[in-house]
Amino acid sequence: MALPLNSLKSCFPIFSHRPELVYLDSAATSQKPRSVIQSLTDFYEKENANIHRGLYELSVQATQHYEGVRKKVISLIGVANPNTIAFTKGATESINIIAHGFLRTRLKKGDTVLISAMEHHANLIPWQQVVSKPVPPLRLFRSIKTASWS
Repeated sequence: MALPLNSLKSCFPIFSHRPELVYLDSAATSQKPRSVIQSLTDFYEKENANIHRGLYELSVQATQHYEGVRKKVISLIGVANPNTIAFTKGATESINIIAHGFLRTRLKKGDTVLISAMEHHANLIPWQQVVSKPVPPLRLFRSIKTASWS
């Protein structure tokens, strides 16, 4: 069941300051709900420490919280192996890791990297860079006029 728009918008403080705002730039920066802002504030004020790097209490707690989030993500998306979850700063970093760190070494002559012509440049550039090395060509495909996928 979908939440009514006003109910959903009330979770995001920016809309109380700018009720007329229609924010469509979430590929670059997403607006944060109050619960995320509060969690970040609590972490920086009470628990800020490196994860997986220290044996002191603050670091151990930060690591436990971090790994607790991993468990929640596993439950949310139904992943069996927690080692298959990688947290990154965002979609652009994730695409670069896949393109340069994973796929580039697996591509061979005759392979093709296929992406949509509608891609944001952050999803185009890594693939152009990967295929600029010898091997597969990059091809764009055009979607139908309604921009829907079938």
